[in-house]
Amino acid sequence: MAVLGIGVGLLMQNLVLAAQNDVRAADPASARTLVEQACATATAEIFSGATPFALLALIAVPFLQEKPLKTTTTSTQRLAEEAKEAEAAEGNVIAIGRPARAGVTYCHNDT
Repeated sequence: MAVLGIGVGLLMQNLVLAAQNDVRAADPASARTLVEQACATATAEIFSGATPFALLALIAVPFLQEKPLKTTTTSTQRLAEEAKEAEAAEGNVIAIGRPARAGVTYCHNDT
């Protein structure tokens, strides 16, 4: 409904200005009736079409699972992960194929 209100609000002034500039002074009564009828019909049709979706949303909202909001941003999380990876890379050298154990440094020597 907000989108409809914003759209009508932004277009209404232009519509009135275009109608005033296009119609002769002797014809505003017939043009006014035509514009009022067109706007009323369009608004009624839009609200009639949107009503089922609004009701569906109203019914669906109580069934949504509540999730707590994150307290960090994506960039903050990424920086924390990169810091952990850098810390792990500095402290442990792990040979390919061997399981890593806490506090153990593995070295691979080809000689």
